[in-house]
Amino acid sequence: MSKSMWKRLLAVLALISLVAAACGNDDDPDTSSPAAGTEAPAANEQQAEGPSGAETEPEPADEAPDSGEPDAEESDMADTEAPAPETTSDLFGEPNPATGEPLKVGFVSDGRSDAIDNSAEIPAAQAAAAYANDYLGGVAGRPIEFITCETGQTPAGAQDCVAELAQAGVVAILNGVSGQGEVLSAQANEAGIPYVANGGLSQAIFNAPMSFVIGNGLGALVGPAAVASEKGLTKVGIIVIDVPAAVEPVSQAAPLFYGNVGVEADIIAVAPGTPDMTPQVQAAIINDAQQFAIIGDETFCISAMQAIQTLGFEGETIVVRTCIGEATVDQVDVDGIRVVTGTSDDMSDPEVALYHAVMDEYGGTLDTIAEGGYSAVLSWVRAMAGHGDGEVTPESVVETMLAMEPAPLPIGAQGSTFQCNRMAVAIAPAICSPGFAIYTLDENGRGTGTSFLDLTRVLTLG
Repeated sequence: MSKSMWKRLLAVLALISLVAAACGNDDDPDTSSPAAGTEAPAANEQQAEGPSGAETEPEPADEAPDSGEPDAEESDMADTEAPAPETTSDLFGEPNPATGEPLKVGFVSDGRSDAIDNSAEIPAAQAAAAYANDYLGGVAGRPIEFITCETGQTPAGAQDCVAELAQAGVVAILNGVSGQGEVLSAQANEAGIPYVANGGLSQAIFNAPMSFVIGNGLGALVGPAAVASEKGLTKVGIIVIDVPAAVEPVSQAAPLFYGNVGVEADIIAVAPGTPDMTPQVQAAIINDAQQFAIIGDETFCISAMQAIQTLGFEGETIVVRTCIGEATVDQVDVDGIRVVTGTSDDMSDPEVALYHAVMDEYGGTLDTIAEGGYSAVLSWVRAMAGHGDGEVTPESVVETMLAMEPAPLPIGAQGSTFQCNRMAVAIAPAICSPGFAIYTLDENGRGTGTSFLDLTRVLTLG
């Protein structure tokens, strides 16, 4: 696969990620992020003040938040399933408050614009930092103090943010997901500051020496290949929207990655707006497709799933997270549909229960944007666990992250880990996780039985 085609594939996957970000918080309450370039108090101080600024005195919770979700069924890819902890104290453990001089850390968000609303990201990041300051000893024993900035979803805004944070003396710049990730990474590296993002799909970021990407966004394309390999399948159909920016790179990359695990990929290109995909799906079934994967937005995915179900296909259908929304649940029988994603929705997974408990205790919403902010912070804290009590500098941050031991992936499926030693994914050294998650939807569209997919064998270039 050529370098230019590889870049175009990353662009397709990045588009999927940003669509998920833009659509992930339609039901959020009207919250506002801190202003650009503003300095937040040390996160553990927010326990007394609260994210909204109102003075409150948090009280220990006796019970974990009620998820309202049914018990998860055992996944066919997981041997055991641990019960969810019953109380907040079980999840948080014993208090271990950070002390001493606050450690300045930058957190960048795209904020809110006409096109996107990422305003849930910073409050979730602050909640994660407050939890870390109260229960994990902060970083190197010191409380995290955020200096936040919003890019306004422009390259100039991203450049300004890095310049302001560098001037403030931050030891690292964190981010959930940003449309300006390449600029943030490049500017941070130039300033000698490590850049840590929860998600991102860019060859430039993947190869930047001081950049780290916690999640493995490549799983949106190759996750179904790992499933097919686990089940001993030999041929799958990939339904993708028929526009050059999508179908050409997917057509080039999918056969290569699927071929790594002995699975043939049949690319089914369907024109945008096609209301009935039955002919295309029928042709793929006749051509011996044993599984279908769908890459697209919700409207596109609904048409594809309706065609698959109309034809009575008995194999598995696997979709990306952007396929599932209220309209999908209303119009499609989603029971049994499998979803590849970077996070788990299953409350029986301890990391999911912890996320809900932190948001409940410290304030924050529960959506894909909040997940990114929370995960970026908690991942960084876990990656820094081996730092010790010495002086924290940008250089020591990089050294510690490169030397970290595997740690649990925030909001990940049980058993999911990350390790930022630049060896998790050979073709993308900055990625810290070798895998992805997959879960099965019930009839109400809730995810159950989340499990970890190891993508190591799939993500090679021969």
